[in-house]
Amino acid sequence: CSRDYRPTQPSHSLATFLTSPISAKYIYPLISRRITIICGFNQPIDLITVQTAIKIIIFAVLAALAASVPAVYKFASDLFWSAPTSFDGVSLGMSKSDVIFHKGAGTCSEDLCEIDKVKAILDAEEKVSHFLVTPEHIDPAFASVEGMQGKLGEETILSVHQDLSKRRYSYAGLGISFLFDTNQLVSATIGPVSWGELTPVGEYYIAGETLCPGTDCPWDTDLLTLKSEFSEKSYADLLPDS
Repeated sequence: CSRDYRPTQPSHSLATFLTSPISAKYIYPLISRRITIICGFNQPIDLITVQTAIKIIIFAVLAALAASVPAVYKFASDLFWSAPTSFDGVSLGMSKSDVIFHKGAGTCSEDLCEIDKVKAILDAEEKVSHFLVTPEHIDPAFASVEGMQGKLGEETILSVHQDLSKRRYSYAGLGISFLFDTNQLVSATIGPVSWGELTPVGEYYIAGETLCPGTDCPWDTDLLTLKSEFSEKSYADLLPDS
């Protein structure tokens, strides 16, 4: 006679292991003796109590892991956040010719192209060097300075307008600057950070160090243009460890 033989696959689940004869014969008595010694009980703990305790511990660990998932996700999201480098098929470094070819005539003027309310700034070589974007294209977490710093940490450059109501926060490593007016996000500039200025400059800080007002201020007396000795430099030349 013939039989349809299907070998039984061993179960490796934790629940199966906890209820197995092996656990009942070897694992639980060992745990029971250890708990009795550690806690100073007069009599060994019975099997049911040990099983229940272990299940409660496992449940507590799993519940803690489940509760921590959103926090871990947020931490990872903040840690690895990066600024977008393309919008609707137009990316940083793209030539004006390519932008017009992809988006059509009338998209670009002499020094910028407009793509779905996003302005692509063109450099001297007629390539997209920066994007100027409105709050609707930015993560809502950046709606206030507190939210921005909570996600990205301290800025590389802080430039304060002369009237003190507007500020530009620049993150050079991420290639993005945020413009705030009375603590409300107005716009963000995506692309390489050179000075991150907001003119006329009232106050200017690099890596937390005050440059303006002061003798080390790189801005001329008009607070609009750089002093001649800084014309070929960038903020990096004024970093504290430079």
